[in-house]
Amino acid sequence: MLCFRKIRQANNIEMKNLTLKTGLIVFGVAQFGMIGTLLNAWALSLGKVALVYSMEGFQIIFVFFLTVIFAIFTKINLHEEMDIKNLILKALATIINVCGIIMLYV
Repeated sequence: MLCFRKIRQANNIEMKNLTLKTGLIVFGVAQFGMIGTLLNAWALSLGKVALVYSMEGFQIIFVFFLTVIFAIFTKINLHEEMDIKNLILKALATIINVCGIIMLYV
């Protein structure tokens, strides 16, 4: 993908504007990703595969709730309208996800 000129130029601009703080954050996120991959492989070697995959499905729900809580306490604007239609859609998606996790577990 880096063979396209516009993408290369955008990448070069971002790399020139990279600060130490941003670089450390990116490095930290990459380290957490590697640790998560290792823990996932370890979990697969220890237990039932279906149970491990059901816990991976729970990750989506966990990240959603963690993002909502983080946004409430830090007053970050997520640029998303929180009207009743959107909340119902998210609640239904969460319920469907939980049902899928339960089905994988059973």
